[in-house]
Amino acid sequence: SVAAPVFHGRLVETRPRGFVEGMWNGSFSSLDFTDSSIVAGTGGAAEPGRLRFSTSTDRLAPLFSVAKRGSVYVSNSPAFVLSMSEEEPDDIYPFYSYNFVRIYRQGLFCPNGRLKLRSARKLGVHFMTLISVDERGGVSFEPHRLCEEPRGYRSYERLLVEGTKAVLANGADPARKQTYVPLVPLSRGYDSTAAAVLARAAGCTEAFTYEDDRRRDPKRDSGAANARLFLNMRCSVYSRWQYVTLDRAVEAEFSYAAASSKAPLAAVEPQLPGRVLVFGESGDAIWDPIAVKAANHMSKSWIRRAHG
Repeated sequence: SVAAPVFHGRLVETRPRGFVEGMWNGSFSSLDFTDSSIVAGTGGAAEPGRLRFSTSTDRLAPLFSVAKRGSVYVSNSPAFVLSMSEEEPDDIYPFYSYNFVRIYRQGLFCPNGRLKLRSARKLGVHFMTLISVDERGGVSFEPHRLCEEPRGYRSYERLLVEGTKAVLANGADPARKQTYVPLVPLSRGYDSTAAAVLARAAGCTEAFTYEDDRRRDPKRDSGAANARLFLNMRCSVYSRWQYVTLDRAVEAEFSYAAASSKAPLAAVEPQLPGRVLVFGESGDAIWDPIAVKAANHMSKSWIRRAHG
């Protein structure tokens, strides 16, 4: 068998055979996230002859790794994995942002992205993949299990609703150290609106939205009316720019993912403990028959910047 020390926060779920920070469309008691088609979060499990680590399946929770002197360090925090491996970024290397975006763009084509470090070693960047480490420190990658293929719109809708219900049930399991209640960020865009409909079908009753006081119409993208009139959900309202008044470098919390900025989420922090966020992303590519041709294997060739 393969064993490894695990350093974790107080709410990480731990069992003799593994650990996880997140939820998935499987049984919480079985800890079967490495065999699930939806994983929201990250974790690791001991299996015969190997350790397996899972990223999220939604690209929002990558893993980072460093291989050094026969050991492999894996973490969902790039700062932590560098600290534990005693490695450092190259402070005169000017292309980190570009290289990170390049890895992110490739989607499932790039499960093992590499970033330069001050030494000759590399920082591994892993999106949407399962990482296996064998007894000799060999590392390999494989995709998560796929769900059944939809046969039409109703079949697709059923898969989405059932998947959402399963993930939320997993997060609400009373055997957890911390149970999680769903919360929906809701705008007027079709991504978040579709996700809100799915969440509502799975029992979610709460949402939040932003108003932009720098626009002529601050409520132009607010989802508050939709939450109240069509979804029968309670909806909290925040200013999109409230985060800039906070007394810390909020952008730094959102600086290593390549997509639109999530920094405004910092204003919602008091409402987030014990919550699982259900929101839409990538619908513009996935649901458009023309755009989807440029998003093969979850690639996003049009991304131009990192968060923040």
